[in-house]
Amino acid sequence: MNKHNRSKSGLFLMELIIVILFFSVSAAICMRIFGTAKIKSDYSRDLSNSSVYAQSCAEAYKAYDADLENTAEAMEGKFDDNTLTVYYDFDWNITNSKESAKYILTLDKTKDSDIKTTGKITVKKANGDSLFKLTVKTAQQKTK
Repeated sequence: MNKHNRSKSGLFLMELIIVILFFSVSAAICMRIFGTAKIKSDYSRDLSNSSVYAQSCAEAYKAYDADLENTAEAMEGKFDDNTLTVYYDFDWNITNSKESAKYILTLDKTKDSDIKTTGKITVKKANGDSLFKLTVKTAQQKTK
Protein backbone atom coordinates (compact mmCIF):
# COMPACT_ATOMS: atom_id res chain seq x y z
CA MET A 1 0.00 0.00 0.00
CA ASN A 2 2.94 2.29 0.60
CA LYS A 3 4.12 1.89 -3.00
CA HIS A 4 0.76 2.97 -4.32
CA ASN A 5 0.88 6.29 -2.42
CA ARG A 6 4.42 7.00 -3.66
CA SER A 7 3.43 6.69 -7.30
CA LYS A 8 0.56 9.15 -6.82
CA SER A 9 2.83 11.70 -5.13
CA GLY A 10 5.40 11.29 -7.95
CA LEU A 11 2.70 11.93 -10.53
CA PHE A 12 1.51 14.99 -8.60
CA LEU A 13 5.08 16.32 -8.47
CA MET A 14 5.48 15.90 -12.26
CA GLU A 15 2.19 17.71 -12.87
CA LEU A 16 3.29 20.54 -10.58
CA ILE A 17 6.63 20.88 -12.41
CA ILE A 18 4.85 20.99 -15.78
CA VAL A 19 2.41 23.67 -14.55
CA ILE A 20 5.27 25.79 -13.16
CA LEU A 21 7.16 25.41 -16.45
CA PHE A 22 4.07 26.44 -18.43
CA PHE A 23 3.52 29.56 -16.29
CA SER A 24 7.22 30.47 -16.49
CA VAL A 25 7.17 30.34 -20.29
CA SER A 26 3.91 32.33 -20.38
CA ALA A 27 5.37 34.97 -18.05
CA ALA A 28 8.52 35.27 -20.21
CA ILE A 29 6.41 35.77 -23.34
CA CYS A 30 4.26 38.41 -21.61
CA MET A 31 7.33 40.29 -20.36
CA ARG A 32 8.73 40.41 -23.89
CA ILE A 33 5.41 41.69 -25.26
CA PHE A 34 5.15 44.36 -22.54
CA GLY A 35 8.74 45.44 -23.17
CA THR A 36 8.11 45.83 -26.90
CA ALA A 37 4.90 47.74 -26.23
CA LYS A 38 6.76 50.14 -23.90
CA ILE A 39 9.43 50.83 -26.52
CA LYS A 40 6.81 51.48 -29.21
CA SER A 41 4.79 53.68 -26.85
CA ASP A 42 7.85 55.80 -26.00
CA TYR A 43 8.77 56.18 -29.67
CA SER A 44 5.21 57.16 -30.55
CA ARG A 45 5.15 59.76 -27.75
CA ASP A 46 8.49 61.19 -28.89
CA LEU A 47 7.38 61.34 -32.52
CA SER A 48 4.10 63.03 -31.62
CA ASN A 49 5.75 65.64 -29.38
CA SER A 50 8.55 66.32 -31.84
CA SER A 51 6.09 66.93 -34.67
CA VAL A 52 4.03 69.31 -32.50
CA TYR A 53 7.08 71.34 -31.46
CA ALA A 54 8.47 71.40 -35.01
CA GLN A 55 5.14 72.68 -36.34
CA SER A 56 5.00 75.26 -33.57
CA CYS A 57 8.48 76.43 -34.49
CA ALA A 58 7.50 76.62 -38.17
CA GLU A 59 4.46 78.74 -37.33
CA ALA A 60 6.55 81.11 -35.21
CA TYR A 61 9.17 81.30 -37.97
CA LYS A 62 6.51 82.25 -40.50
CA ALA A 63 4.74 84.66 -38.14
CA TYR A 64 7.95 86.59 -37.54
CA ASP A 65 8.86 86.69 -41.26
CA ALA A 66 11.92 84.47 -40.84
CA ASP A 67 13.40 86.63 -38.08
CA LEU A 68 15.35 84.17 -35.92
CA GLU A 69 15.74 86.56 -33.00
CA ASN A 70 11.98 86.94 -32.54
CA THR A 71 11.41 83.25 -33.27
CA ALA A 72 14.00 82.31 -30.63
CA GLU A 73 12.26 84.58 -28.13
CA ALA A 74 8.87 83.01 -28.89
CA MET A 75 10.27 79.46 -28.69
CA GLU A 76 12.42 80.27 -25.63
CA GLY A 77 15.51 79.08 -27.46
CA LYS A 78 18.96 80.34 -28.35
CA PHE A 79 20.17 81.52 -31.71
CA ASP A 80 23.47 82.34 -33.33
CA ASP A 81 24.26 83.10 -36.96
CA ASN A 82 21.49 81.36 -38.89
CA THR A 83 20.61 78.63 -36.39
CA LEU A 84 17.99 78.50 -33.65
CA THR A 85 18.34 75.80 -30.97
CA VAL A 86 15.83 74.78 -28.33
CA TYR A 87 16.63 72.16 -25.68
CA TYR A 88 13.96 69.93 -24.11
CA ASP A 89 14.21 67.61 -21.12
CA PHE A 90 12.72 64.13 -20.72
CA ASP A 91 9.18 65.48 -20.23
CA TRP A 92 9.45 67.89 -23.19
CA ASN A 93 9.86 70.94 -20.97
CA ILE A 94 12.25 73.63 -22.21
CA THR A 95 15.63 73.58 -20.52
CA ASN A 96 18.52 76.01 -20.90
CA SER A 97 21.43 73.60 -20.73
CA LYS A 98 22.58 71.19 -23.37
CA GLU A 99 23.77 68.75 -20.69
CA SER A 100 20.28 68.21 -19.26
CA ALA A 101 18.59 68.05 -22.67
CA LYS A 102 17.14 64.82 -23.97
CA TYR A 103 15.73 66.35 -27.17
CA ILE A 104 17.14 69.13 -29.36
CA LEU A 105 15.17 71.18 -31.89
CA THR A 106 17.23 73.12 -34.44
CA LEU A 107 16.09 75.54 -37.13
CA ASP A 108 18.65 76.30 -39.85
CA LYS A 109 17.84 79.32 -41.98
CA THR A 110 19.05 79.72 -45.55
CA LYS A 111 18.32 82.69 -47.74
CA ASP A 112 17.17 81.65 -51.21
CA SER A 113 16.75 85.15 -52.61
CA ASP A 114 16.03 88.69 -51.43
CA ILE A 115 12.47 87.79 -50.48
CA LYS A 116 12.55 83.98 -50.00
CA THR A 117 14.02 82.09 -47.07
CA THR A 118 13.98 78.41 -46.19
CA GLY A 119 14.07 77.02 -42.69
CA LYS A 120 14.96 73.40 -42.01
CA ILE A 121 13.65 72.21 -38.68
CA THR A 122 15.09 69.05 -37.16
CA VAL A 123 14.18 67.42 -33.86
CA LYS A 124 16.72 64.92 -32.57
CA LYS A 125 17.38 62.97 -29.43
CA ALA A 126 20.44 64.07 -27.49
CA ASN A 127 22.27 60.96 -28.73
CA GLY A 128 21.82 62.15 -32.34
CA ASP A 129 18.91 59.95 -33.46
CA SER A 130 16.62 61.99 -35.70
CA LEU A 131 12.94 62.05 -34.77
CA PHE A 132 11.32 64.56 -37.11
CA LYS A 133 12.29 66.90 -39.97
CA LEU A 134 10.30 69.75 -41.44
CA THR A 135 11.06 72.32 -44.12
CA VAL A 136 9.33 75.70 -44.07
CA LYS A 137 9.57 78.38 -46.73
CA THR A 138 8.66 82.03 -46.30
CA ALA A 139 8.37 84.91 -48.69
CA GLN A 140 8.45 88.45 -47.43
CA GLN A 141 6.09 90.87 -49.06
CA LYS A 142 7.59 93.71 -51.01
CA THR A 143 6.89 97.11 -49.51
CA LYS A 144 6.91 100.28 -51.58
